[in-house]
Amino acid sequence: MSRATGLCALACAVALGLPARVGAAPVEGEPVSDAPTAADVTPIADGTRPDDKVFEQFDQHWNEGRRLFGRKEFGRAAVEFERAYSAVPAADALYNVVVSYAEDGDEVAAAGAAQRYLALDPCNDDADPIRCASRRDEVGATFTDLRGRIVELGLDVSAGVTLREIRINGRIVAAKSFPIFVEPGTVEIELVGSEPGQRVVREPKLRPGEQYIVRATPFRAVVEGAGPRGPNGPVVPLPRERNVKALKATFYAGVGLTAASAAVMGTFIGLTLREGNLYDDNRCPEMVEPDTCFYPHSHEDKAKRYQIATNVLIGVTAGVAMITAIVGVFAFSKRRDRSANQRASTRVRLRPAGAGLTLSF
Repeated sequence: MSRATGLCALACAVALGLPARVGAAPVEGEPVSDAPTAADVTPIADGTRPDDKVFEQFDQHWNEGRRLFGRKEFGRAAVEFERAYSAVPAADALYNVVVSYAEDGDEVAAAGAAQRYLALDPCNDDADPIRCASRRDEVGATFTDLRGRIVELGLDVSAGVTLREIRINGRIVAAKSFPIFVEPGTVEIELVGSEPGQRVVREPKLRPGEQYIVRATPFRAVVEGAGPRGPNGPVVPLPRERNVKALKATFYAGVGLTAASAAVMGTFIGLTLREGNLYDDNRCPEMVEPDTCFYPHSHEDKAKRYQIATNVLIGVTAGVAMITAIVGVFAFSKRRDRSANQRASTRVRLRPAGAGLTLSF
């Protein structure tokens, strides 16, 4: 196929297979614009493939996209129209991408395609009729509507910061791709620097229509020799996050155990006092002959056993209470910033003080 024949075929294909408008059911809608003549079409071949091959690919993906759109398989239709646009950058193919993604409910992809369409040259006297945006107003209104339901992420990299990888919700995104659109809600942003151990994760909760700037500030200095060494040098392990929920559960369980132990200890104290009183009341007076009364051995033995149990419970209750107090400190205290200037020690120490122990931090 010659160049002139191919260009004419492209013009006819665009004229006879133009996309439907946003919200229209069938693809066979009204033409977007009048069909350009072969003399008006700028050559599109990239120099590495023959023109007839380019036109064949455009025609194949265009027709397949129309077929899938007619079957309401809008997501697959958008992919085919994207492939057609990659073969021949015709504005109508990109317009069909916007329509297909919007019909499929993929607001993020539809907004991205609409933004690319609005970046095309407007249709004026000097514009290429194949590549210019003839439906700028319509796509602009669609983009404004979509923009109010999604989130735009921008990127601001501080001077001297080198990023090796950017992940948005687990997907790698190139720095040159920003700004990008994402669904509203909690967004996981991971920034990885060029040096080992340089990694920051943020999870902001973003609202529809919001614009959020991802700021890549200088990473904290990595101390040589800190932590295990990997194939690329020292690797600093990430700080282990405190499991506050588990600590609070342990604290409340400790409070319950302390209360139960104290209750049992109180019971044994009462029993010890009772047996001691019975012993005192029933033992023989000093001036009475031993044969005239009985010595209360049973009450004396019980009083001694209850006293030993009481002493043990005092130690157990004190130990459980101390552990519960330590857990409570970690469960309900705010975690200090590692980068802040901390003068107070965060270690817990037990020191003897008189007849007991002193808890210090």
